[in-house]
This record gives sequence, C-alpha cells and structure tokens, in this order.
Amino acid sequence: MKHESSNFGLHLAMGLANVWNHEGDPITALQVGQIVQNFKESLKKNPKLLQQKVKEYLKDNKHKLTLIMQPDESYMEKNDLAEKERLNKFVSPLTDSDKENLLKRGQELELKQNAKEDISCLPSLKISDLSKTIKPEEIDIKEAGGSFIQVSVQPTNGVTYLRMASNLDGLPEDLMPYIPLFCQVIT
Repeated sequence: MKHESSNFGLHLAMGLANVWNHEGDPITALQVGQIVQNFKESLKKNPKLLQQKVKEYLKDNKHKLTLIMQPDESYMEKNDLAEKERLNKFVSPLTDSDKENLLKRGQELELKQNAKEDISCLPSLKISDLSKTIKPEEIDIKEAGGSFIQVSVQPTNGVTYLRMASNLDGLPEDLMPYIPLFCQVIT
C-alpha cells in the first residue's frame, strides 16, 4: 500500500500516459509489486546489475539531443486570428434567438459564479471539540551502528516515513558534492 493523495487518480493517469505514449502496456505498469519482485530477482542473479545499467544507459551512452528554440515573432497575431476564426465558425450558423439564449445562459452562469456560497454546510471545529491535554506519542529509541534511531508507530496505511539528520564531519571533501544525490536516493 502506498501513500494516496487526494489527486491520486490524476497522478496515476499522468504516470500511465508516459508509458502509453511510448507504446508500453499501461496495465503492466500498474503491477508495481510484480515489477519490484522481478527487479529484486534480477538483482539477486546479478549483483552488478545497477552498475551495468548505469554504464550502458548513462556512462557509455553516445546518444544526445540538441534542441534550439526560437520565438515566433508573429505568434500572438496568429493566435488571435485563429481564435477569431474559431469564434466565427461557431457563431455564424447561430440564429438571433440562439445568440440571445447563449447570452442569457452566460449571464446566468456569471451570476451563479459570483453568488456568495453557503459555507454553513462545511465541517468545522470548535475549541470545545479539541482535547485540553496533549497525548504523548510513544517513541522507541534504538541504537544501530553508533547512531540513535527513534521509532514512532503511526497509522500511515503501511507507508514508512523517514526523517533523518546526519553528522557530516567525517565525510571526505570529495564526497560532499554527492550529498544531494544521496538525499534524493534515500527519500
């Protein structure tokens, strides 16, 4: 189970669009558990799999793309002309009564959009709804490899959240540029 946000469906569709556009199978892309299992099995068979893939697709990859963008000086005029043509194509077959009806519906829509909304139907909290005492969270402190780890079990639907801080005093200077990459990988 993964963290589900309020726009989960939109994110899912956007992620599948990339697979679909490149002639991939969107149904297979949804089977994340199987993909991860296959990856783990491949990694067990070949412990240097990631190094080989980095070499193949990044280090030894000779492909490149040069993209030069130039603005179109008449873009706005072309855009305005196209908009007028679309509007004329829509409006020209309309009768006078159709135009009046369209105007009336537009005015009604504007009134509805500008009307004050009834916010009394929204859920709300009062001070009396809140507890006056703060419930202490249970934190289990463990030690691993000379570092202290605080674990707090929360109802996160099986998703593990990690927040960490690390002392970088002993890190060699030549590894410092890789700290952002490390942070991205660990999260």
